[in-house]
Amino acid sequence: LTGCSAIGCMPRISGRGKTATGIAPAGNTCEPSDGICNGAVYDFCNWLEYDRCFTGGWPGCGLRKVFGIWNEEIDGITPEDKQQVVAVKGNPLGLNGKFKAYDYCERIHPEGAKILAVYGKDFYAGEPAVTVNKFGKGKVYYVAARTDDEFLMELTSAVIKEAEIKTILPKALPEGVTAQMRTDGKREFIFVFNFKTKKQTVDLGKEKFKDMLTGKPVNGKLALDADGSAVLEANIH
Repeated sequence: LTGCSAIGCMPRISGRGKTATGIAPAGNTCEPSDGICNGAVYDFCNWLEYDRCFTGGWPGCGLRKVFGIWNEEIDGITPEDKQQVVAVKGNPLGLNGKFKAYDYCERIHPEGAKILAVYGKDFYAGEPAVTVNKFGKGKVYYVAARTDDEFLMELTSAVIKEAEIKTILPKALPEGVTAQMRTDGKREFIFVFNFKTKKQTVDLGKEKFKDMLTGKPVNGKLALDADGSAVLEANIH
């Protein structure tokens, strides 16, 4: 069991396709010092040292209600295993296609959450892999497997679009380029960084900016040197 300490807080512990009952010493409860209960990441070393276990299912400490799912088990998969996350047709985010999943797959059961994608292979084919749950005034998304960047980009882009979040720059950024914005209430200052060891170009669309480092106007395209950066000023519309 110590080979997968992440399942220390689960009432059931499983191997591939088989489930066994996990028994914890009496009096093991979810205490504020147990990490996740006070808003931090749960300290699994604490579980290994004291053999503690959360009762009531995983995710623990109220997060089960927040995510709207019950996590029955975490199944580690080998590099040779080929698993997929497959978007459900007609899902509310408009996700499409099949995406790679590796390292681990959680077997989850919706308890109010809606299914956005399912597993594509092995004995969990058709089981939920990605869900969304309405909680309070917001929504909570749960990704039950480790996926590649392609899926994460697809998911986050869809969430941003649905929430009508304004992007800092009008066009998609090249891989390895980031943009952060700060404002004084009258002007916006956009810090653009290129973390690649090659030159890259950022599409600025029809927006017009001022290069704070050179004082020159910038529009159309922004050229970034390898490991380069730029600070752009824009007037608030």
